[in-house]
Amino acid sequence: MLEILFRNWPFKLLSLALAFALWVAVTGENIIVQDYDVPLEISLGDGYTLVGSPPDRGDVRLRGPETLLRQINPLRHEMELLLDLSEATPGERTIQLGPDNLLGLPRGVEIARIVPNRLSLLVDEQMQRTIPVAPSFMGAPPPGYSFYDSRSTPETVTVVGPKSKVESVSRMRTDPIPLENRMESFVARVGAVPDSPEIRVLDSRLLTVRVEVDVAPTEVAFDSVPVVLVGQIYEASARPETLRVVLTGPPALLESIEATQIRAVVDVSGLA
Repeated sequence: MLEILFRNWPFKLLSLALAFALWVAVTGENIIVQDYDVPLEISLGDGYTLVGSPPDRGDVRLRGPETLLRQINPLRHEMELLLDLSEATPGERTIQLGPDNLLGLPRGVEIARIVPNRLSLLVDEQMQRTIPVAPSFMGAPPPGYSFYDSRSTPETVTVVGPKSKVESVSRMRTDPIPLENRMESFVARVGAVPDSPEIRVLDSRLLTVRVEVDVAPTEVAFDSVPVVLVGQIYEASARPETLRVVLTGPPALLESIEATQIRAVVDVSGLA
């Protein structure tokens, strides 16, 4: 028994000495505290998203041997706070962050603090929807000129975001289009601007908006415009048989309209 114990005793003694020296080096080393800025990643299940803007980074305070902490390079993102909500259903969630959420923690180092240590999150279904575009304008044309109409190409955009936010959107505004010093029609290239930061436009390309600007409107009166009845089931007649119609619009457009092109149409299909 003793023979086995003392066999190769010089090597065993050397190993014991090295282990003791390593223990002395580690236990005798300075223990320091260091703060690190760490990315915060929230993992959700397919078809779900978050309402609001949760933090994307956290502050982690570590305590451990100085040699170990000095080896951590914050620029390499060796550590990450991961919050797994892949099984979460829609609703409010309060999550406590702890050591299990920190990935990449070096061995021999302990967590002294995580900020924020608690998150209040609102999980919602993700919704996709197509909505019409409503161009936005600022200012007005100079005196003697007027803005008449606008048309966007495309006329609709597809957005995605939390269901509670997307359902409340009826139209998609654009970047404001200035009308100052505009005395004729023009084309503007603008972006779509969601009302909520949680809503994202799938196609990020600029929209083309045709803006109609012309001289200020004038009036033209047309007398003896005939009244035409449609949808007659029984014999019917109208009194008076003609009307006086006054149109308002750009002079050039009004000048192109002839009296023979105008009718006052009355639908009498619902009359008994």
